[in-house]
Amino acid sequence: MVTGIRLPFDLPEQAAIAEARRLTGLTANDIQAAVCRVSIDARRGQISRVYSVRLDAPCDEKALAEKLQMPSVRYKENVRPAVPHGEKRLAHRPVVVGLGPAGLFAAYTLARHGFRPIVLERGGDMDERDRAVDRFWSGGALDPECNIQFGEGGFLRAFCDWMIDMANEKAGMDAGVVIVQPIERGMVSMLNEQDGLYTLILRGQVDGKPSKDERIIQSVKRGLSPYEDFEGYLALAHNPDMRIIISNTTEAGIVYTGKDSFDDKPQASYPGKLTRLLYERFTAFGGKKGTGFILLPCELIDYNGRNLEECCLKTAEQWGLSEAFKTWLKEENVFCSTLVDRIVTGYPRGEAETLYEEFGYRDNMLDTAEPFGLWVIEGPAWIEDELPFKKAGCNVIFTQDVSPYKLRKVRMLNGAHTSMVLGAYLAGHEIVGDCMADDTMRAYMSQALFNEIMPTLDLPKDDLEAFASAIFERFSNPFNRHLLLSIALNSQSKFRARVLPTIKEYVKRTGRLPKILTFSMAAFIAFYCGKKKEDGSFVGVRAAGNEYPIADDQFVLDFFAGMTGKPAAEIAHAVLTNVDFWGSDLTAELPGFEASVAASLDAIFTKGAAKAIEEVVAKA
Repeated sequence: MVTGIRLPFDLPEQAAIAEARRLTGLTANDIQAAVCRVSIDARRGQISRVYSVRLDAPCDEKALAEKLQMPSVRYKENVRPAVPHGEKRLAHRPVVVGLGPAGLFAAYTLARHGFRPIVLERGGDMDERDRAVDRFWSGGALDPECNIQFGEGGFLRAFCDWMIDMANEKAGMDAGVVIVQPIERGMVSMLNEQDGLYTLILRGQVDGKPSKDERIIQSVKRGLSPYEDFEGYLALAHNPDMRIIISNTTEAGIVYTGKDSFDDKPQASYPGKLTRLLYERFTAFGGKKGTGFILLPCELIDYNGRNLEECCLKTAEQWGLSEAFKTWLKEENVFCSTLVDRIVTGYPRGEAETLYEEFGYRDNMLDTAEPFGLWVIEGPAWIEDELPFKKAGCNVIFTQDVSPYKLRKVRMLNGAHTSMVLGAYLAGHEIVGDCMADDTMRAYMSQALFNEIMPTLDLPKDDLEAFASAIFERFSNPFNRHLLLSIALNSQSKFRARVLPTIKEYVKRTGRLPKILTFSMAAFIAFYCGKKKEDGSFVGVRAAGNEYPIADDQFVLDFFAGMTGKPAAEIAHAVLTNVDFWGSDLTAELPGFEASVAASLDAIFTKGAAKAIEEVVAKA
C-alpha cells in the first residue's frame, strides 16, 4: 500500500498509479495496481487530490516494504474484514446521523448484523440539494435557516414545527427554523443539546380507529436566546432567506407596554423585540421591496395579526423611528391573523421512561399531542404558494377572513365543552372521555352540536359536519384525560361568550328555544349553587355527597353565595335578570327562556342531574 500521494487536482487517477509504481519500483506488467482511497485537500491555498494506491506483486510484499524503508509504503494484508453478528441486546438502538453513502453503508451493515439503527437525515431531497448546490456555485448563500420562531414551548413544536417538517418532506419546502427564546428563562439550551431534534407523538383516534404516529422532528435547526446573544438575534434580520416569523408568546404576549427602549438588549415585550428586529431588517436592506416578513402569530387572541401590527406601529412611534420605516412595516410585511387548534399534552412525565425504552434513546424535549390539527391563516392568496402545508396533507385553510372559522371553533368546540361539562360532572362523570363512553351524554352532545349549534353557522354543511365529527373523535381520545373540573373554571364568562350567542341566534333563526342548550343554562346554575366554607372557599356538593371547588370571579361567587337554599324558580329569575352576567335581561330578551330554565333546574335539584339529562335528551 502506497499512501499520501499528493497530486494536482486536475491530474487523472492514472497519474497516482504511475507515481506508486515509481516509488516502489514495481513497474512490471503483471503487477496489479488500483486506487483504493482518494481525498481532497484544500488547506494549502490550492486544491490537491491525495491518493492511496494498492499494488499486488507476485513476491514477498512484506519483505519488500521493509526493504524500501519508506514511510508512505507499507504492507497490508488483502483481506475483507468480517463484521460479527450482534448477539448482545444493546441498551439503546444505534443512531446513524446522515443519509449519505457512509451513513447508508453504516446503517445497512448494522441492520444486516442484527441491530436496529435509527437513521437521521436533516437535509432536503436530492432535487432540492442539487438546486442548493447550483445556488452556491452561482454565488448564492447555502443557508438552511429561513424561519424565525418566537417560543420553544410544546404547542409550537407539536403544531407549527411539525407542519414545516411535513412540508419539507412531502412538499419540497426545504425550510429550517431558528427558535428565539422570548423570555429570559427557557429551554433553547436543552433543544440545542439535541441539535434541535425531538420526538413528537400524535395519538388518539382517526376515522374511528386508534392512531399513533411517532416522528422525529427535524425542521428546527437551532435555538437562540436574545438575553445571551443579542447581536446574534439581530443578525437573523440580515439573512435574506429569512421569510417567516411565527410566535406563541401566550395571550399576554401581544401587548403594547410603552416600557421598551430601542437600546434595550433585548426589549422586554414581544412586540418590542419584534419591532427592533424589523428595524434591523429595514436598515440592512435599505427598505427595499420584497424584504419584509410573513408573520404568523398563534397567540389565542382575536385578530392576533392585526393586534401585533398595531403594537409594532405604536412601538415605532414611541421610539421616534422614521416614517419610511413605518411605511415599510405596513406595506412590506404581512401580519396574518390566524386560528390554531390542536390539543397538546406536552411532555409525558408519567410514561417517559417507558417510551425511552421503546425508542432506544432519551429525549428531554419529547412532545405529545392529538392527531387533529387545524391552522386557519388570513392573508392574501399568494401566501398559500409560499406555505405549501396543504400540499403536504396538513389541515390548513387560507382565507381572506378568519372570523367564520373562529366562530365555528368558539361555538362548536368550545361551546360543546361548556354546554356539556357542568351537567356531566353533576351526573357523576370526571373526564371528557367518560362522557363520550356514556350513551346518554354522547347523545346530549350530538343533539347540541348537530341540531342546535350547526344551524346557527353559515359555513358549508359538509365543512361543519366534518368538524363536528372531528370533535367527537377528539373528545373520545383516551390519551387526553381532560378533567371536567378544569374545563369548569370561570364558566360564567365562558357561557356568555360560547353558548349564549348560539342560543340567541338559534331563537332568531327558528323562533324556538334550543332544548339542550337551554338545559345547559340550568346545569350551569345548578353547578354554581354552592356554599361558602369557614376558610372562605366556595364549594358545590354532588349527589354522591362529595364537595367540589367552584372557581370564578369574586362577584360571581358572591352572587351565588346569596342563592343558597332558595327555590329553583327564584334562583333562575335572579340569574337570568343579572345584567352584569349577560349584558342584558335574558327574561325580556328570550321569551319562555326563564320558565324552561327554571323547570330544568328544579328537575336537577329533585331528580338528580343524571336523570334530568336523560329526560331532556329524550325530549330533544
